[in-house]
Amino acid sequence: MPRILIVEDDAAVSASLRAALAGSGHDVSAVPSAELALDEGRARPPSLILLDVNLPGRSGIEALPELRALPSSPAVVVMTAEPTAEDTIDAMARGAAAHLVKPLDLDALRETVHRLLGAEDSPAPVRSEAPSVRLVGRSPAMLELARRVGALARTESTVLIRGESGTGKELVARAIHERSARAAGPFVAVSCAALPESLVEAELFGHVRGAFTGAHGDRPGFVERAEGGTLFLDEVGELTPAAQGKLLRFLEERTFERVGDTTPRSADVRVLAATNAPLEERVDEGSFREDLFYRLDVTRVELPPLRARRDDLPLLIKHFLAGFGRADATVSPRALRVLAARSWPGNVRELRNAVESALTALGTGNRLEPEHFPPPARSNAPPPGDSGFAAAVRAAVLAGARNEGRASFQDLKSELERVAVATALEITGGNQVAAARLLGMNRASFRRKMAEHGLSRPSEAPGS
Repeated sequence: MPRILIVEDDAAVSASLRAALAGSGHDVSAVPSAELALDEGRARPPSLILLDVNLPGRSGIEALPELRALPSSPAVVVMTAEPTAEDTIDAMARGAAAHLVKPLDLDALRETVHRLLGAEDSPAPVRSEAPSVRLVGRSPAMLELARRVGALARTESTVLIRGESGTGKELVARAIHERSARAAGPFVAVSCAALPESLVEAELFGHVRGAFTGAHGDRPGFVERAEGGTLFLDEVGELTPAAQGKLLRFLEERTFERVGDTTPRSADVRVLAATNAPLEERVDEGSFREDLFYRLDVTRVELPPLRARRDDLPLLIKHFLAGFGRADATVSPRALRVLAARSWPGNVRELRNAVESALTALGTGNRLEPEHFPPPARSNAPPPGDSGFAAAVRAAVLAGARNEGRASFQDLKSELERVAVATALEITGGNQVAAARLLGMNRASFRRKMAEHGLSRPSEAPGS
């Protein structure tokens, strides 16, 4: 019978978990601290550990590597009441098999336990120093991204990072590198779009003296400079066909040649690539090699746009204010509402620039109001859901004008409800529990509103 060890200092939560799992035929025990968990784990090796983060004495995160190193090599599920992206990344990078949010959905917990008891977890690197890169947020979209980042830090897989401009693709690549076993090695970032077309191959793979006009000596390329670390290829879709062929060979054989040389060289490098362009379309039109696409797309990470994580705005603004040395500054509720209504086509980069501009306008004050922030840098199209509601309002008002001025205010309220429910589903990726929480509703009421407005399919786009 598989043994499960619960490490939880809240007696009520511990008892609830024991009851839920003991009823599934597992041998379950519980302790209230990390120190006791290590003692119990050595005396009676568990197959799986449910580990709370906030414990008396050592935190769950601090004890996680030692718990994973117990003789039974247990899978560890980390539990957090108020998760952040950093918590999730740290837990996954240190070897957690899963990261669950309290209050726990017991059905989801049982499913996770059942899955993990039949799977072997890969070893994880243990880092003693704190990483310099932080991903800020606690929205469902960011927590899911953080799980991916933490899990990928434990592998050597090639990763394709996709997302709109300004979503932080290089930041995510650095986060993967800094939590990986390659963290002590270099992180070499290359903007493929910025490489001169005539020098792309020489920049990537190096050249020897006399290889071309101006090559006055031997020079290593970005690949060699990343030896023992990570090579990040930003906007990889902009590589020339010749460079694509050489990159494919390197990914397949881990060998390359400097321009002007015939001597094969090798480099121990992990490759992370990023794009905001749909590479599949470039493959179809013949400008990007299909075989290279599949070599890069071993594991994919999709970065959420800022409009899909609006509840992270306060945290992001606070983070930027501190970064600009103005941790004392605050943002008024009115300003937050105005900012939340923007579509942010430039994503987090645009928000950072807006905060910096607002601080300049603020001067010596410490409360940011809407008038301090610059207008949107680009045409501020309405966020998802707004366009459908605006169209409905216009249609209803025009209908009222044709009907002696009697627009149906009840119809407008109904349409607002529909768009609010649909938008909450979109932001949470169809997670009804999380969507209901965003709107301050219980799940039953939320599901009734879904049924009323024909939104039984969570993937339906708002405003459609």
